[in-house]
Amino acid sequence: MANEFKLLPAPTEFWGLRRLVYCTLGGGALGVIAFMVVSKGGTDLGPADTLASVTLAALVLGLIAGLILGVLIRWVWNRRARRRLAGDLQSGWWPAIRPLVFGIGACFTLVALAYQIENWRGARAWAAVQAEMTAKGERFDLASLVPTPVPESENFAQTPLFKRAYTLVERRLPSGAVRHQLDSSPEAEAARARLSAIRLPKPELSAAEVEAKSKRKPGRELSGRTALADYVTGLRNSTNHTLPKEPGQPAADLLLALKPFEADLAEISQAARRPHALFDSHAEDLFDALIPHLAPLKGIASTLTIRGLARLQARDSQGAFADLRTTVRLSEVLQSENYLISLLVRFAIQAIALNGIAEAQAEHAWTEVEWAELQRAFTSPNYRDGLLKALRTERTAALLTMNLCRRDPHVLDNLGDPNAPGQSTSSRWTGHLLLPDGWILMNMVTYARYLQGLIDAVVTVPNHEAVPMGSLKHLRPLEAIKSAGPKPYTFFFNLLAPALDRVFSKVNRAEAMRELGRVACALEQHRLRHQVYPESLQALVPSLLPALPLDPGNGQPFHYRRRDDGLFSLYSVGENGKDDQGVGRPAGGKSGSAGDELDWVWPLPTGAGPASVNP
Repeated sequence: MANEFKLLPAPTEFWGLRRLVYCTLGGGALGVIAFMVVSKGGTDLGPADTLASVTLAALVLGLIAGLILGVLIRWVWNRRARRRLAGDLQSGWWPAIRPLVFGIGACFTLVALAYQIENWRGARAWAAVQAEMTAKGERFDLASLVPTPVPESENFAQTPLFKRAYTLVERRLPSGAVRHQLDSSPEAEAARARLSAIRLPKPELSAAEVEAKSKRKPGRELSGRTALADYVTGLRNSTNHTLPKEPGQPAADLLLALKPFEADLAEISQAARRPHALFDSHAEDLFDALIPHLAPLKGIASTLTIRGLARLQARDSQGAFADLRTTVRLSEVLQSENYLISLLVRFAIQAIALNGIAEAQAEHAWTEVEWAELQRAFTSPNYRDGLLKALRTERTAALLTMNLCRRDPHVLDNLGDPNAPGQSTSSRWTGHLLLPDGWILMNMVTYARYLQGLIDAVVTVPNHEAVPMGSLKHLRPLEAIKSAGPKPYTFFFNLLAPALDRVFSKVNRAEAMRELGRVACALEQHRLRHQVYPESLQALVPSLLPALPLDPGNGQPFHYRRRDDGLFSLYSVGENGKDDQGVGRPAGGKSGSAGDELDWVWPLPTGAGPASVNP
């Protein structure tokens, strides 16, 4: 009976290691049980591997909690047992537990003092940043996120098709907060379906070319021209378009497939003449704000460009010009939006338009008047203005979000998941409520200083020069901050900082390509006047250009030379600032990856193409 285990030993017996092990195991079991109850048996966690990993974490935390509790009980019990064995048979719990109570009280006092110190430091640092930014004319209020209203007659987004498709309505989160979502009425759903149907499906290689293992990419010929036949192949595999059973000329088939959408495309083309595009958006939603119109706009721009090239092959040069001019306008209207993603979509639409215009130039498709109109279209406000607006918007939205997190545990509910109003991810974030308020303020300081450094860098670089990514002092620490993992003063920075590692390169490239487009339009006007391209760009000044545009890559004029095939090479030295002889991308380079491009080249195709449609 001496080894019989009792739940509690006698008052004069010691709490042994065996009971400590039992406490530890019991804590682990209770941790798993509590976790299963809270997560409804793991049904809220999704994949089985996620359930297993989180269950293991709950077991480990339970074991740790059980071990700590067992150590404390053992220490108090054995202290009382020693006093009883020493003859103090009336000794109670207070003498045994008193050091522990005082120790815990001292710990809480130190923690409270540390909280107050951190709160004071955070408030002081944030007040200093606010004063510094205010002196520069910067604003952090919600009103600064709201774009300037424009008349409905000047707003592309008010055209009936887009207005019906992208009207937002209120929705209430489980926390009680109000957010906005797309209107789900039948009229809105029908409008979105119409816009979706206009967008061409992805180009596909024909069965014969797949079998031949062609090296070219779907949608592009090896010469750099658009492969209309690949788009027809994609259309034949689509359910939204109708094509004749017997294939004809790719251009004719494409125009036939798009004929049912002529009225919608005409409405969009007419609306694109309006100078602004302010869609229904709500700045108060901060990072939950919906901007669902961007992908459809990019798709429609691609459709218009492909239709323009099909019209070009069908010898409808005026229709081709109308479509490609509309594509340029679609990139212009987005300059009214302040979002970073809107700026990147502007770049993408511009690239789509420039590729189509370059193919038309290779065919000498339009008149001098039309090329002059395109040249004027490339003199819109520079992209750095858009970048500054986007950086300020990102900064203000992040700072307001962090400030709200100081008092509202549900601010980050559904962050990045606007289509799941019935779900809540607050369990991932409510831990920040246990942190000192000063830590959130210090995160705001980190974020504000970082973004302001980028803004200052853009402002101080002359317009004719590129924003040098390699020399931006505030860009280099970005990867170091993120790779270091969560830190007290950077955990919100890691969560909310935008991906800026390639934004500056994309801005510089878009600026260069726009200027190259302006020069190319002037070159085509010179050819129409003199039946030949000039020996040098200087011949364009001052009759077609007031001055030679400067390359953002090095602040010098663009590189130009006439080609033996009657066309020309025109390019910027690109991000590396070196003349790579007009080579745009190393062999095997993937578009968009870091460091993949050499020169930024005006994309004139090479090799044999369709017959000239010169009017």
